[in-house]
Amino acid sequence: MGYQACGLSGTIYIGVDQEYGEKLMNISSGDEAVFRYVKKDTDWSEIELTCAGSGKVQILLNEAIAGEIKIAGINGTAQTVSAAISAPGGKAELKIRITDSENLEIMKIVLK
Repeated sequence: MGYQACGLSGTIYIGVDQEYGEKLMNISSGDEAVFRYVKKDTDWSEIELTCAGSGKVQILLNEAIAGEIKIAGINGTAQTVSAAISAPGGKAELKIRITDSENLEIMKIVLK
């Protein structure tokens, strides 16, 4: 997953995870990760994150806010959480913006 990020800003970086291969880690409030490009013929309606720790992540598609996901987890214990998003289908740049983080690590992002 981390290798697909084409841009990182802040303290966030790509690290190694034995189970998932790569993960986004050392995540702080204000950090961003950009993924180019995601594509879907129908409207975007959901995001699913496999992650550990806690935080809040804002989801942007082509710089427009599509939604937000709140994560209430345990440090070092992976879980999968999902939230509704809303954006028109098509080709888009996905940006995740961290608005709150407590030992947050992200192993997988799935848009539906």
